[in-house]
Amino acid sequence: MKDVDKTYSLLGKKLKESRLERKMTQAALAEGIVTRNMLSRMEHGAVLPSLPVLCALASRLGVPVGYLIDDYDDGMSARNRRLLDLINAELAEGNYEACLNFCECLNDYEEQRDAIAAFCRFHLAEEAMYRGELAEALKGFSRLAKEPQAMGVSSTLCSLYRALLSEFLAMPDTGKEEAAFAALGQFATAPHDLVTLSGILSLLGKGKRSEAKAMLSVSVFEERSYGLLCEGRIALEEGKPEVARKLLLEATGFRMLPPVMCYCLTLLESCAASLKDYENAYAYLARRRELVAQMTKNG
Repeated sequence: MKDVDKTYSLLGKKLKESRLERKMTQAALAEGIVTRNMLSRMEHGAVLPSLPVLCALASRLGVPVGYLIDDYDDGMSARNRRLLDLINAELAEGNYEACLNFCECLNDYEEQRDAIAAFCRFHLAEEAMYRGELAEALKGFSRLAKEPQAMGVSSTLCSLYRALLSEFLAMPDTGKEEAAFAALGQFATAPHDLVTLSGILSLLGKGKRSEAKAMLSVSVFEERSYGLLCEGRIALEEGKPEVARKLLLEATGFRMLPPVMCYCLTLLESCAASLKDYENAYAYLARRRELVAQMTKNG
């Protein structure tokens, strides 16, 4: 009889906890299924509901029937559900640091937990990269590149970012951005703006301007700034610095990765120098040096 009483009590506790988690009154849960008084007796462990009633209550609560009748459930499933609800809410808001903190509290659902954690770490690393905190971003991408592919996280993209940041942080001085982009040639088959940019710059570096223009003509960039950057680089190569400057200045109006912005400033400096606009040439040089110093101070 003690085992039966324990089952009654545990089921009632789960009913009540699930109801309170969803901020439901007894009347709201019971409506159309049982009386409120009968539900109260169930929650207090005084009576065990029939299977049809149990199924109806579980459906309204949004929980598996098995959860309510599992004698060996220690309540951790309900706790994890609450945590997963909080995680989903934070993900919707883009609060990845908070999501990671909640993931550390999960004591079950290892596969789902690890996938969510990897997804959050990727976005945190990406945010750090756009803020110019390249050393911090590099640590994040390096870790992710070594892990199995998780939800929404491409190990190839992590490796791509890792290669770019590693090369850029290793530059001894400014004006060497094309060398950093050249390292991305190993990802030639990866569909990413950086890879396309690297391919076009590689052709220009080999003196193959017509091939570079042909590649640009069939390329579809996700970010408009990359296309403008390539057009500006080719215009500069063709001896059209005024055209190149207009294209490159337009590119700076878009959000760009800091290493790409540095390259854009390098090209703008060349444009200004070709136009004998030395004041602006120096301004672009100073801005680029400032940006590089900011990005590499913790490298």
